[in-house]
Amino acid sequence: MNLLILPALVLPVGWIATLIMERDLRRVRARNFVTATAGAALGGGWIAPLVGAPTIGEYGLAFEGALVSLLTALAALSLLALVRRAIRGRAVARKIKAA
Repeated sequence: MNLLILPALVLPVGWIATLIMERDLRRVRARNFVTATAGAALGGGWIAPLVGAPTIGEYGLAFEGALVSLLTALAALSLLALVRRAIRGRAVARKIKAA
């Protein structure tokens, strides 16, 4: 995997995943974009070969590698949203209990 080509291919996949997961496109956050990009890099670099797809930088932007990267980026964003919701729920429960 070429380290110069990987960011050029992972950034658009991370951006697309961020656009898919956001309800309001005016509220796209850098945290979500960074998480999606990291998830896409993880999926395209390490997980794609495990499922038999070419890595995202090996043959350019191969469909199978891009699909695995997109699914991994969406999973990372979903996990981040789940963690944020759990933390927010605990904070609300503490406020209710304190009142």
